[in-house]
Amino acid sequence: MASIIRGGVDSAQPSSQPVRAVAFDFQDMSHRADEYVQQVRDEAAKIVQQAHADAEQIRRNADKAGRETAEQAIEKVLSEMVGKQIDTLRPALAGIVNQLDDARNQWLDHWQQASLALAVKIAERLVRRELTAQPEIPEDWVREALTLAAAGGEITVRLNPADHAHLAPKAEEVARDLGKLAQTRILDDDAIKPGGCLVETRYGAIDMQLETQLNATPAALTGSVVEVVGMTATAADFPAPIGALAEIYAPSGESIEAEVVGFSDAGAVLYPLRSIAGVRRGCRVRLKRTERRIRVGNGLLGRVVNAHARCIDGKPHPFLTDRAPMDRDAPGPVDRPRIQQPLSTGVRSIDGMLTCGRGQRLGIFAGSGVGKSVLLGTMARNTSADVNVICLVGERGREVNDFIERDLGPQGLARSVVVVATSNEPALMRLQAASAATSIAEWFRDRGKDVLLLVDSVTRTAMANREIGLAAGEPPTSRGYPPSTFSLLPKLVERAGRARQGSITAFYSVLVEGDDENEPIADTMRGLLDGHVWLSRKLAGEGHYPAIDLLQSISRLMSEVAGQREQESALLVRRLLAAYRENEDLITIGAYRKGSNRTVDAALALREEINGFLRQTRTEECTLETTIQALNALGTKAANALGAPVAPIAPVTAPAVTAAAPTPTI
Repeated sequence: MASIIRGGVDSAQPSSQPVRAVAFDFQDMSHRADEYVQQVRDEAAKIVQQAHADAEQIRRNADKAGRETAEQAIEKVLSEMVGKQIDTLRPALAGIVNQLDDARNQWLDHWQQASLALAVKIAERLVRRELTAQPEIPEDWVREALTLAAAGGEITVRLNPADHAHLAPKAEEVARDLGKLAQTRILDDDAIKPGGCLVETRYGAIDMQLETQLNATPAALTGSVVEVVGMTATAADFPAPIGALAEIYAPSGESIEAEVVGFSDAGAVLYPLRSIAGVRRGCRVRLKRTERRIRVGNGLLGRVVNAHARCIDGKPHPFLTDRAPMDRDAPGPVDRPRIQQPLSTGVRSIDGMLTCGRGQRLGIFAGSGVGKSVLLGTMARNTSADVNVICLVGERGREVNDFIERDLGPQGLARSVVVVATSNEPALMRLQAASAATSIAEWFRDRGKDVLLLVDSVTRTAMANREIGLAAGEPPTSRGYPPSTFSLLPKLVERAGRARQGSITAFYSVLVEGDDENEPIADTMRGLLDGHVWLSRKLAGEGHYPAIDLLQSISRLMSEVAGQREQESALLVRRLLAAYRENEDLITIGAYRKGSNRTVDAALALREEINGFLRQTRTEECTLETTIQALNALGTKAANALGAPVAPIAPVTAPAVTAAAPTPTI
C-alpha cells in the first residue's frame, strides 16, 4: 500500500503539526468505477429503450389518428352523398307512403262495404229460409205497412201473385180494422218479390220487401259530421242508440272512436275518446258496435290497464277469451244474501273500530293531501280478499307510478288489477274507468271470489260525467252537476255487494272540495253507502296516520260482523275519544283539573295507548286476529279506568288473516 503525503505542506520544513496520512486502495476504486459506469450504461440503455417505445407508440397513435381522421372524412363525404340522394328521393318516398296509406284506407273501406254486403246476403238467405218454414211472418209486415199508411187516403197494396192467396185476406182484415177497406186496393205485381209487399199512398210508397229493407241496412250504419262544438261532434243521418260506439274518419284517414251521448235537432251527439283535432264537416261516421264490452280474465291479475281493459304497462297482452258488459245491471234486492262475515283490510283503526263485512260499500271522505293513496295501498297489500281491483280516476300521471311501486308494491300488485284513466285523458275515458273496474270485479265475483274494489275517486268520475253532460246539452243543477250524475252514482254503487257466490267489498274515495262535507257528491254518496271513513286534515297535520277521524266515521254493518266484546271495546274507546275532544281546549291551556271528570281522566290516562293503537306505519302489517286482541285489551283498560263492568275477554274466534296472500288461482 502506498503512502501519500497530504498536499499543501512543505515536507522539508519542520512543523509542529503532525502529518496526516490517507491510505487508498486503487483496485477497489477501479472496481467501483466499473460498477458505476455499468449502472450508467444500464440506465442509458433503459432510457434509449423507453425512448424507442415512446416513439413507436407516438407513431402508432399518429397512424391510428390518421386512419380515424380519414375514416371520419370518408364517412362525412358518404353521409353527405347519401343525404343528398335521400333528399332527392324523399318527395318520391313521401308520395309512395301517401299512396300506400290511401290504398290502405280504400282497402279498409272496400272491406267494410264488402263485409256488409256479405252479411246482407247471408241475412237474406237465412230470412228466406225462415219465410219458407213460417209463411205467416209476412203478415206482420203487411200489418205494419198498412198501419203506417192509414192516414194517406187511398191505399194500393201490391203483392206477389204467389202470396195473394194468404196475404190478400190478411190485408183486407187489417184494412177493415183500420176503417180503410173501401179505400184499399190489392193488386198482383210480378215485380214484388215473394214474402214482401209495396204499399202506395198519395204521399209516397212504403216498401216492405225483404231485399229493400236489407239493402238499406249498410246506409243506416253510417252518417256524416255536420257540426263540431268544443269536444263534441254531431252526426246527421246516423240513427245509433245512446251508448253506441262509433268511428269518425278524419281527412287524414285515421279513425277516432267516439260514443253517442245524446241527440239534437241536427243528429246524434258524439263524444270522442281522444282529441278531435282534424275532424271537419262532412267526415264520415260509422257505427262500430251498440254495446260496450271489455275482455276480462285471470290474465289481468298483476296488470295495469286503461278504461277499455287494454294493458298499458308495456308487457305482452294476455290472452283473454271472456267478455263482460260495462253497463251491467245491479243484482236484484232479493238476490243479495245478508252480510255476516268480516273482511280484514289490514288497517287497525278500520278493522277494530269500523269493522266492515264482505260485500259492504264504504266511502273514504277526505280533502286533498291527507293520505288517501297510502291508506288504499295498505288495504290492497294486507286485505284478506282474494283479488283487488283498483281504479285510479283523474290522477296525475306521476302519481300512478308512485302508487303502484311505492304504496301497492309487488306484493299487492300480484293479486290486483289496476285500472287507470289519468287527468289528461278525455272525460269519456275517465267516466268509463269506474264502470270497467266494476265489470272486472263482477267477473271475479261471479267465479266465487271475494273482491276488494277500490275507486279513487268517485268525485272525479262525477266531474267527468258533468263535463260530458254539459257538452251534450244537459241543464246544470247543484254545483253545475247535471241530473244524470245523480242517477249514475247509485247505479255504479249498487253493482258492488255480495252475491250468491262471491262478493265485492267496495271503498269509494270521495274528494271533498274545500273540506265541505255537505258538498253535493259527498252528501249523495253518504246516503248511498253502508258507512263512511272520514280523513281529518288536522290529524294529518299532527302526523297521525292513517288520519281517520273515528268520531265522524261509521260502519253501518259493524254490529252484523263484529263480536259483542269487540263492539263494547270499540264503544269504550269512542267514549274516551269524545270526552277528550270535548274538553281539548281546557286541557290544552291547562285549565282542566284532574279528578273533575272520571271519563276525561281516563281519556288522558289512556290517550297515548289509544293513539298507539290507531296509528299505523305504511309497512306495518296487522291481521284481524291481532287487531281484535289489541282492541279487547284496550277496552279492558278503558273499562277499568271508568269503573264500568266489562265482560271477560273470550278467545278470539275470527280467522287469522295473512297479510300477504299469494296470487289466487282462479
